[in-house]
Amino acid sequence: MIGQSCPASVANIGSATVTLVVSRRSLLLGGVGSLVVAGVGLAATDRLDDVLRLAGARPKPRPDAHDIALAENARAEADQLVQLAIAERAPEAVIATLEAQAAGLPHADRTAVIEGALKVACDAAAGRRADDALAARSSDLAVVLGSLSSGLAQVASVLGQGR
Repeated sequence: MIGQSCPASVANIGSATVTLVVSRRSLLLGGVGSLVVAGVGLAATDRLDDVLRLAGARPKPRPDAHDIALAENARAEADQLVQLAIAERAPEAVIATLEAQAAGLPHADRTAVIEGALKVACDAAAGRRADDALAARSSDLAVVLGSLSSGLAQVASVLGQGR
């Protein structure tokens, strides 16, 4: 029944008898608290994934540091290409495309140096993104970087045609 206590524990201490009554709520909260503390401890020591694998679960893999660097470099260059496009008064469609590409990448605190006219910079960036796509360890990131490469090549082509 709800509200009933678990059987009492009786301890004889010398001539006094102490009766301990533990409620189900206390047991439940103590058990949950113990699990939380154990989970935090496992996460802090990087052992949580190992325990989950032993239990049959497949934890989500952590991003690779190399891939994070590739994505951050791509974002830094994308931000600079947007600034260059605005400075050169590129067509709105080009600016919008470059802004959309930058927005699809994680924010980066890095800065990139872009040299030359926008068309030349987009051509060079397209080549770097293609190389990065081949170097990426994550297939998802490889697809994103490959798409960026082709998009930048298209922007360079449009700029070369004077549209």
